Amino acid sequence: MKRPAPTPPPADPHPALQGLRARAERRGLVAASLPPGTAPDVQQLVQELQVHQIELEMQYEELLLAQAEAERSRLQYLDLYDFAPVGYCTLDATGTLHQLNLRTGQLLGQERRQLLGRRLALFVAPAARDQLAHFLARLWAQPGQRQSCELAMRRADNTPFFGQLEGVVQAEADALGQLPGSCRLVLLDVTARRQAQDELSAKNRLLDTIVQQMPVVLARLGPDGCYRELVGQALRRLGLADNELVGQVAARLFPATAPHFQRLLAGHRESYVLHLTHQERTMVLHCSGFFDAQRQEVVVFALDITDSEQLKEAAVRQQQELLAAILTTQEEERRRIAEALHNSVGQLLYGTRLHLDALPPTEAVRASQSLVNEAIIATRSISFELTPTILEDFGLTVALQELVSRIPGSLTVDLNLRNLGQPLPLLLTTAVYRIVQELLNNVMKHAQAQEVFVQVSQEDGQLYLSVEDDGVGLAPEAVQGPPLGIGLAGIRTRAGLLGGTVTVQSRPGRGTGFFLQIPVVAPGGPEGA
Repeated sequence: MKRPAPTPPPADPHPALQGLRARAERRGLVAASLPPGTAPDVQQLVQELQVHQIELEMQYEELLLAQAEAERSRLQYLDLYDFAPVGYCTLDATGTLHQLNLRTGQLLGQERRQLLGRRLALFVAPAARDQLAHFLARLWAQPGQRQSCELAMRRADNTPFFGQLEGVVQAEADALGQLPGSCRLVLLDVTARRQAQDELSAKNRLLDTIVQQMPVVLARLGPDGCYRELVGQALRRLGLADNELVGQVAARLFPATAPHFQRLLAGHRESYVLHLTHQERTMVLHCSGFFDAQRQEVVVFALDITDSEQLKEAAVRQQQELLAAILTTQEEERRRIAEALHNSVGQLLYGTRLHLDALPPTEAVRASQSLVNEAIIATRSISFELTPTILEDFGLTVALQELVSRIPGSLTVDLNLRNLGQPLPLLLTTAVYRIVQELLNNVMKHAQAQEVFVQVSQEDGQLYLSVEDDGVGLAPEAVQGPPLGIGLAGIRTRAGLLGGTVTVQSRPGRGTGFFLQIPVVAPGGPEGA
């Protein structure tokens, strides 16, 4: 009985397997060419033996292929091991190096062949060797569990560095042939990270020292405005403990913080002075803040300047008291001179005019009468400028109107007064009058102006004064430099001692403007003295 031709197998990617199948086909032909008359049982037995032999040969060939693949994988793994960017090494129970890659040799500062058989403890700083011993003991006590630690280490040339060890004691051999019971370690150079951590720790210690021992406040607030942290020695001035207000909304406790918080939350860096009141206690802080986008919070660092502000206020009060004394003395001296002019010179002039009026009218007498009249007018004018009694009797508004009415007709003065119905402190009233008087005199003497605008107004606790003319103006160096003449210097000094500011704007050929802003202190303060 003739056997059917075998079906060709599918193509195999391995040439060796294809050869096996080809041989199997040839052997199948041998079995088919047995002598005629061979018993079917014999043919079946021969066929089974041939198939079994082919199966064994194929299994052997597959085993060879698997062994070759395993060798290629081992060589590839060994290549990755040797040239890995981190250190790999194998230790025994005594901590002796049995295997290591190139990176480990670089970290320890010696060639690999010189390190084999040496103990890893030789490359650990003496003070950290007990730590290494405890680390290895933990590894051997817990096989299969990964452990890690950081050590102060030294290379072969005694160069220090910080190493991070991560290891595990393996329970069976691996692809590199490491025996069971050995310890595999990963060695990393973490010097840069350790130095950064040490520097950060030092800065944190410094910040803690500053916060706890100096008059400062450190605050961290979330986007909702609630305190996440509020610490600092300066809080004791308000009777607060560290983090006592955590979780509370800052704007509700301290409404003055609200606008600054919104600006900081919008990403603006800001430095500002803040006045806080809590349980009838007050504090003044100089704050600097920013928004931490990574942590989504506002950070504010503040210095307690309450004492310095109180000293400044005391200094301002002393300056104001001194100014009050100086101006009071000046006004008294002016009043004395004015009274002397009125009571002595004025009376003599009046007597002279009466004597001349009694003489027969002649040309000489009329000329003398005219001169005496001019002298009387000049004496009255000087007396008025020295002591405007109208200022004390009728107030600033009437006094300024009278002052403007005495300006010669060649200069047009536009006087605008607003919100001066409420009485001002006497010192401030006198200062404003004298400043306007001095500025108008300067315009008449130097500006060559045709028109001048004078405005005095009181708004929101501030008194605003401006005098603008259409004259020749001032040179830029005169505006930016020191005041020209005693009069302008006196204006700046008088305004400064009252806590005010002076701004000069000049356009050569188009006029000059003087702008003053002076705070109005409530009656009873130094200005009211």
